[in-house]
Amino acid sequence: MQKKDRLSNFELLRIISMLLIVMGHFFWHGEGVAIGNGEPFISVLLADWTRVYGKLGVDVFVLLSGYFLIDQAEFKYSKLLKIWGQIFFYSIVFYLIAIKSGHAVFNLKELRMNLMPITYQGWWFASAYFFMFLVSPIINISLRKLTQETYQKLLVIFGISWSVFPTVLSVKMQSNDLLWFLFLYSVAAYIRLHVKFETNNKSIVFVGILLIVAIHFAIVIFGRRTGWWMTTQESLPIFLMALILFIVFINIRIETNYIINYVASTTFGIYLIHDNKYVSDFWRVSIFDCQDALLMQNIIWYWILVAVVVFGLSFVIDLVRKMTVEKIYFWVLDKILKRANNENSTYFDN
Repeated sequence: MQKKDRLSNFELLRIISMLLIVMGHFFWHGEGVAIGNGEPFISVLLADWTRVYGKLGVDVFVLLSGYFLIDQAEFKYSKLLKIWGQIFFYSIVFYLIAIKSGHAVFNLKELRMNLMPITYQGWWFASAYFFMFLVSPIINISLRKLTQETYQKLLVIFGISWSVFPTVLSVKMQSNDLLWFLFLYSVAAYIRLHVKFETNNKSIVFVGILLIVAIHFAIVIFGRRTGWWMTTQESLPIFLMALILFIVFINIRIETNYIINYVASTTFGIYLIHDNKYVSDFWRVSIFDCQDALLMQNIIWYWILVAVVVFGLSFVIDLVRKMTVEKIYFWVLDKILKRANNENSTYFDN
């Protein structure tokens, strides 16, 4: 069966979501940067603006996954193995490089953690994303059996519990990253199953962009007063921005562009590379010195340049991996799966 090409509007949004994550990590990663030490006003303003970008990118990325996975006819274990292999590869490789360069020490605890990066959450996003994909077949069956009315009630209940209450009360309501991902997955799946949009509806696009800008300003204005819960991935403003941005791109039709689609296929790898605990400290502290950059008058251009460079270099690294290590990995797994199932079909798409 011939693989169907995805429309590039969704793949472009995937690229944008990952670029937003990289841009957000310039200021807000780990302990982040210290604001309030006499930096120019533009740096303080930019820090407030970018506080939302990383979490916005995460929500959009998960919405995209739910939108496509709900339409999947059958679960592909090969895809799960592909995700696991990518996570495992970067965990081990960067750990070995860190040991060689003196940025990490070899011991059994660190080795165990890097051998099992999903279990020990070498990347919190990757762990939650992997388990979301793992349970997606069960979720798909459950969601498809719901009536539209029951489905709506389910989304309202969990939306209020996991987004509205945390935003207003500044406390999580029996939730975690995986449950939030499953909620986003279910929202996108509902749109795919029950909502029909006109293609290239300029009114929706225009109103959507205005709403995103308005919500963004509201977060910046009120976020300092209400605390960091305004800018978490579960917060109502971030969720609304992600949902609106997602709907906007549903209404922007871009025919298949293989360059966009190919770059988009490396976005998960770009995340794993730039957000690895050894790599992140290296580019944020040792190379680009994000803390001292706050004193620069041209901080905006520097911030954009750093994000593009980090995104671009990570793309090149993952491109090399896809063309070398991944091909070997796919070939070996394909042989194993063929022998196990006594078939001649190809399980992995390069």
